[in-house]
Amino acid sequence: HLKPLMIDQTTTITLKHSQIRFVMDVLMGCPQGFTKQCSNMHKVDDAEVYNQLKNCLPHDTQQQ
Repeated sequence: HLKPLMIDQTTTITLKHSQIRFVMDVLMGCPQGFTKQCSNMHKVDDAEVYNQLKNCLPHDTQQQ
């Protein structure tokens, strides 16, 4: 297992809409226990990350 970095900084990355949807699909496709375990390990809220990604998409192409 990788140890999480204990740095709470923001960064800007450039992703295509298709790449954002891919990451969202991976988050939703992983077993919930695994997603929750990883989010806890990295001290992030998985739902918040999903919503941040969703908000990067144009409103007419957002997945529900």
